[in-house]
Amino acid sequence: MDIEAFKEQGESIGLTGESLTKYLIQRIEKYEKVEREERLERERNEREERRAKEQAEREREKEHAEWEERLEKGKIQREREKEQAEKEERLEKEKIQREREKEQAEKEERLEKEKIQREREKEQAEKEERLEKKRFSEKERKNRQKRRRDWKKKRFSEKERKNRQKRRRDWKKKRFSEKERKNRQNGRSASEKERGNLN
Repeated sequence: MDIEAFKEQGESIGLTGESLTKYLIQRIEKYEKVEREERLERERNEREERRAKEQAEREREKEHAEWEERLEKGKIQREREKEQAEKEERLEKEKIQREREKEQAEKEERLEKEKIQREREKEQAEKEERLEKKRFSEKERKNRQKRRRDWKKKRFSEKERKNRQKRRRDWKKKRFSEKERKNRQNGRSASEKERGNLN
């Protein structure tokens, strides 16, 4: 603020004494008012600028935080998706393994049933074969017995059989009389005695 310049301006318009003093006071007050307003304006502008900078900084920090949050969420999401994919893959493998084990068990069960069935069929066939052989053997035996009986019946009727028995008894009686039987007995005794002496 240049008071001398204000004084020269007042004097140039013909002011002196008290009038000049009032003029100077008005000019000083006006200058101070303008200066104060300018200072206030600068301060307001500075405050607004600081607020704008702070706001911009907060926005940047917010955006950065949101960006980091998005990255973290994206990372978490990718990890979750990876875990989910691994889980699904594991479940699929387990499912395939269970299906293979089930198929293997069914195959083994089927083979076991077929084996048992074959064994049963074999046993049944052997049993039927034995029964068939037994049946034919029994039948053949009965046929042989029947043929033998028929042959005997044909060859030896009851009367003939009795006659043969009678002739056989007569023949034995004729051949072995009582005396002859004794001689034979004595002969056997002598032979036994002789064998005893030799021993």
